[in-house]
Amino acid sequence: MNDLAQQDREVAEKVVKSADSAAIAAAYSNANPNTAYGLADLLNSISYVNVDEFNANFLAALDRDKLREFARHKSFLNEPFIFSHFCASLVWRDESLALEMAELFIPTAQQVLAEDPVGGFDQLSQDFASRVLRVFDVLGVYVGNLKPTSRQWAIAKRICEKIAPSLAAEQISTVRPRHFQSAAYFLHFLCKSAPRKYHAVLRKLNWGKLDSVISNDWANMPHDTEVLLSALHSRPQVRHLVQKLIADRADRIVQFPPRLMLIAPEVGVAHIAKGGILRLSHYNLVNWSFGGLALAIVGEARRELVEQAVSPFIADIARGLSNYSHDFTGPAEGLVRVVIEYAPVAWREVLGKIDPTVAEKCLSECLAGDPDHKRTAATVIESAINLDGPVGDLARRLRVQFPKASTGPTDPPRFFNTHGRRRRKK
Repeated sequence: MNDLAQQDREVAEKVVKSADSAAIAAAYSNANPNTAYGLADLLNSISYVNVDEFNANFLAALDRDKLREFARHKSFLNEPFIFSHFCASLVWRDESLALEMAELFIPTAQQVLAEDPVGGFDQLSQDFASRVLRVFDVLGVYVGNLKPTSRQWAIAKRICEKIAPSLAAEQISTVRPRHFQSAAYFLHFLCKSAPRKYHAVLRKLNWGKLDSVISNDWANMPHDTEVLLSALHSRPQVRHLVQKLIADRADRIVQFPPRLMLIAPEVGVAHIAKGGILRLSHYNLVNWSFGGLALAIVGEARRELVEQAVSPFIADIARGLSNYSHDFTGPAEGLVRVVIEYAPVAWREVLGKIDPTVAEKCLSECLAGDPDHKRTAATVIESAINLDGPVGDLARRLRVQFPKASTGPTDPPRFFNTHGRRRRKK
């Protein structure tokens, strides 16, 4: 249905209008653990098309008492992801009913998390904690009218009540690297929903065991390890614990991840001062956001180190800017402006390596696009407007074509996407 709607919205609407809303509501009301997931997928697909007549008839035909009883089904102790997905499929149609079902599901969720905090939350995170409760929100999209209500926060807090800090700490201390992200997501949710319990978990962590799990990955840290360490650094009261973990292993770090610079800046600056690498690019992909913030920290502490930090990645930065796209590249304004300010020699080398033919098309698209990418493109153009050669010519052509949009920003630099986090309406 989603594919059909994308190809031909009118045909998809006709299909939904012709569907038997009463029959689908009856099947949904009489769902069992074997059919619930598929029915949820069906309802999600129908919701994507969003036909008012079908929606009204479907809601009128639902048997709410049966759905409330279904929320208590014992099988969800073993497969909580099924209820999570089922409940989430209803939330945008009847949020009040979905939250009633979520409240009836609390004892089950409590037991699931009590028995297996990390694994249990992995089954609840995407649908229940995110779509139903809107509390698990690592991208920060539930803002404005979509921010969680006191009722949703209360459910989130209650499902954490039976988690034993000692068990959660043992799981996280010994979690395998392939599950680092799951552990980080659990910690993120716990920190938001039950901060005191989060503090208790971190104080019981066995940092030596966690170090053994990270092992040789300290040298060139994978993304999921960075995410886990960031989740361990979420509250001021316990940040010193993860800072000590990093400081005590500083001699094992070869390429210092930008995200760790935000956690342990003194360690990161000392690493660069000794000739170490700040990993601005990984697998030839520039970390525009955290890389920019890390460079800003270095610039404030030891501005003379920024040229040194940028030099190994000039080619990657130039390639990234040549192919800069609002569809596939995050906002780069912060990093670009920090390099211009603190590493002018390196920036001139970056400009010299930009492919003007490719860059002109990409930058012009950004200048006509969202504010974040427009600001990045304007910053690049402003810096090259007086240069001789192909890149300077490109900057001047774009200035003529976009006289206002291509003027570089003068307010403080932005390091993250702000366009997608504006207030939203349901």
